[in-house]
Amino acid sequence: DNPATSNGCLSKSQKKRMKQKAAKMRREAKEAPVVASLHSANKGSLNSYDNLRQDLNQLGYSYSEIDRTMEEMWNLQLQYDERDAVLAFIRSRPIQKDMETTNPIPEESASSSTASSSHAAAAGVELQAATTSMSIPSLDQIETADYAVTTQEEKVPEIKSKKQETEEAVSMGLKERLSMVADFENLADAISALTEWIAKAANAAEIEEMCSTTSNSALYIVIRRSIMDPSSKIAILLNLIATILKSTGLPPTIVSFSVNQLAKLLNLAHMSVKETDSNAGEKNIHNHR
Repeated sequence: DNPATSNGCLSKSQKKRMKQKAAKMRREAKEAPVVASLHSANKGSLNSYDNLRQDLNQLGYSYSEIDRTMEEMWNLQLQYDERDAVLAFIRSRPIQKDMETTNPIPEESASSSTASSSHAAAAGVELQAATTSMSIPSLDQIETADYAVTTQEEKVPEIKSKKQETEEAVSMGLKERLSMVADFENLADAISALTEWIAKAANAAEIEEMCSTTSNSALYIVIRRSIMDPSSKIAILLNLIATILKSTGLPPTIVSFSVNQLAKLLNLAHMSVKETDSNAGEKNIHNHR
């Protein structure tokens, strides 16, 4: 109706209405709740993502810690949208001073993972916060108490010195305990226990013992089991490896780069094993027919 509009210009009343509409939209945008999301989160999975964050928050983890964990899993190309996977990854992380929690993290829950952890502790398999709590005597304690290594072959002439024998006894005791933890039935609990032990108690020599290249070393065992396990445990395994690398004093950038490169290799190995098992199963079904 206004002749000014026929020339492509807006009347004063039209400009006023547009300004009011824009102001309303800005006001509504500010009042709308901000929903955190990851880079690859689909719109259709927004509700399930919120439910996952809420479930983890009810277990005592803050939303900021949950988001940091899922972001880290995303960067490592790991499955971050499954409750058990995210929960296992969080539990495997070393305790940090700046960790924010809305409630104390429960030490025991009804989940099978936590129940199996308590069984491990009761059996004396789980590593404790300090080396001495693992009933492994230190070299000073051994030498002071005149501790002697005895074997069934006592008639064999002794060639090694007493100190060498005691050092080997301590080393063997530690390796056996680490192997017992690595072989624990629940792989996720085993990796988490090793990660916590390295972060809190292990010294350089003990970490080197754990990472030895022998087939019965703890690190070798958990890597092999993680690759062969039908359900992927690569995420918490990578956190264990990152903790080991950090203990050596490497810069965070090198640790992150190394873990990312290793993640690709481990995921590829796990997928290859999974595909091989699947093909073998299909072949067996075909043969039965």
